[in-house]
Amino acid sequence: MHRLLAPVEPTWLDAVRAVAAQHKFASFDAPARLGASVLRLSSVYNDPAGAGLRSQDAALLEARLSFWLVRDLPKVTTAARELMDAGLLRLSTKPLRVLDLGAGLGASTFGLTRALCLAGEKGTVDALLVDDDRRALALATEVAREIGKTLDVQLHLRTLQQHAPSYVGRERFDVILLGQVVSELDSDVDPIPRVQKHAAWIARLMQTSLADDGCLIIVEPALRDRTRHLHGVRDALMADKGITLFAPCLHREACPMLEGRHDWCHEDLFVDLPESLIAVARAAGLRFEGLTYAYLVLRRDGLTLRSRLPTHASLARIVSTPLVTKGKREWFLCGDAMSGGSLVSGKIKAMRLDRERAPHNIAWDEASRGDVLGLSPPLEHDRPRLSKEGSVAIVHASFDTES
Repeated sequence: MHRLLAPVEPTWLDAVRAVAAQHKFASFDAPARLGASVLRLSSVYNDPAGAGLRSQDAALLEARLSFWLVRDLPKVTTAARELMDAGLLRLSTKPLRVLDLGAGLGASTFGLTRALCLAGEKGTVDALLVDDDRRALALATEVAREIGKTLDVQLHLRTLQQHAPSYVGRERFDVILLGQVVSELDSDVDPIPRVQKHAAWIARLMQTSLADDGCLIIVEPALRDRTRHLHGVRDALMADKGITLFAPCLHREACPMLEGRHDWCHEDLFVDLPESLIAVARAAGLRFEGLTYAYLVLRRDGLTLRSRLPTHASLARIVSTPLVTKGKREWFLCGDAMSGGSLVSGKIKAMRLDRERAPHNIAWDEASRGDVLGLSPPLEHDRPRLSKEGSVAIVHASFDTES
């Protein structure tokens, strides 16, 4: 698992650099020029009205290829890690059929392919990339051709120029990818109808285009408004009993992050930009440390991450950084807590006093954001304090601390 949480390998950078050179685009060797393009594109990403500029302006296109493709590629790599840990995402003698909607330059498909390569899988990924941007799809095809020279996994790409929500196909896919596309759709629609519209689209997509044992992976930017929209879509989808929420949530109750106006749940992993892109990020005034995104993994077969984890009295995922003050360490957790003699699902702020540290709860200190904890006994919802007698185990780690 820890190998998935690493900067993009040199082979991927070489493929991007080769395609950039063919088009005389700025690459990593010209951080000032590329950084200026990245800064311009960053402002366009925050302005839905400017989306069409991305393919019409060569400087923005070079920023998408030489910076954002590399930055976004690891997001699906890591979002898929729990499926891979559970043995539910593997290659076999048959090609893995992938549908990438709103694919852009193919970052989601490349991220998935990278995850399979890092896991030592052998076989073929057969991907259909759908996007209304012809130039982006052409660049994705060129990157696939370059990286294919070095991969153990065979990558076959097909492209279709079409607006993602308009896609209607007759194929069934093992994986459907929606990488940073949902929050860019229908920005002029009011929030509640927009949530319902997107949930209905995703539910229909799963019904018509997803294999019975397949998965749909949604990745969104970790920005508050965009992530809260994803939380709303999640809740609307959970009204459909035929849809399984595999991860990251350990329950399908209403998302507790929507109870407050300023809360949202996202990943923040220790995956920095590759060294060659740090100067570009600095030139653009952007962060290069860490990897932030929000995600959902959905299925149709009833299998959940929780069902694949060891049994504990209660399970909870850490959804914050540690809150360390004198004499105690606190986490925000989302999962099980005891209330009125029964387990309930939701978000709690839990603590353990330093003076009650013991060998059986030392995992409280060693855990990180994104880890799933097994707690025994369950914490009390109204007084969520880990006692000295309480035990804690990391049953699923967001990264390998020994790597």
